[in-house]
Amino acid sequence: MAPEFMAAMNSRGLRSPAHHRWRFRFLVAVVTLAGVRVASAQTVREQTEPLPSFEVVSIRLNQSQEPGRILDMRDPGRIALINVAIKGLLTLVFAIDDYQLSGAPSWLSSVKYDINAKVDDGTAEQLRKLPRDQRMQRIDLMIQSLLIDRFRLKYHHETRQVPAYLLVIAKNGPKIHQAKSGDTYPHGLHFPDGSGAGIMRVDGNELTGQAVTIGILVARLKSALERPVEDKTGLTGNYDFDLKWTPQLSAGLMGSPPENAEPTTVDSGESQEPPLSVALKEQLGLRLVSTKTQVDTIVIDHIEKPSEN
Repeated sequence: MAPEFMAAMNSRGLRSPAHHRWRFRFLVAVVTLAGVRVASAQTVREQTEPLPSFEVVSIRLNQSQEPGRILDMRDPGRIALINVAIKGLLTLVFAIDDYQLSGAPSWLSSVKYDINAKVDDGTAEQLRKLPRDQRMQRIDLMIQSLLIDRFRLKYHHETRQVPAYLLVIAKNGPKIHQAKSGDTYPHGLHFPDGSGAGIMRVDGNELTGQAVTIGILVARLKSALERPVEDKTGLTGNYDFDLKWTPQLSAGLMGSPPENAEPTTVDSGESQEPPLSVALKEQLGLRLVSTKTQVDTIVIDHIEKPSEN
């Protein structure tokens, strides 16, 4: 399948029409301008009402090396998740990022499952009548119920201080190109309707943007650095750019600092500077400033492998 294409988030920062493709990290997807859920800045809230649930659930261990995928989701009364890791499922249905999940045992990432579930006909009809965002939010709650029932999930919420970054303009100014209406894009990236604006291609450690906002870039940086990133550039337009970097795995994913790292400015020339931040500075004229911030965190108190059926 082609490299991943990511597009602009909707105004609520929630999953959108493209959410029916579901944003697992192991999926490579093409999404529309209405696009991708930005890493959650929203507060994780306790569920005070009984969770809706599926009528029938089947869970089986998958030991294949095939990529995870989702089968036909046109019927809102059914889900079919193939070769999924439960950690990715947790972050998806609780609308959080990886750094907002604590206490996860290693098997949540390494053990994969096939999960098939369906609701009764009456509930399926109710789901069909809901607006898309509301329908997907309800399905998220149903999967939460599945995790509680079949994986014996128990959790609580905490506010925790975590390492974070501010994205700012580097000393010599931005090198990023502002897109203009009617531009012909040299990369030739297009949506199915032929339009080329608002597209970001993600191909390993390379990002290519065509008329995308800094917010879209920030969303990808959050994923790459596994840390909160806040836009402090003041850049409000749409931009074209190419960004390439080499990950420094010994320093953590994409060279991100350890959790106990003290805040520093990454352009100080110190050895802890992540390769991604070097690329940002040299190629886009942007830099990352280390800081700390408070985030809502889901702490797993208990979770266990399910019995198969």
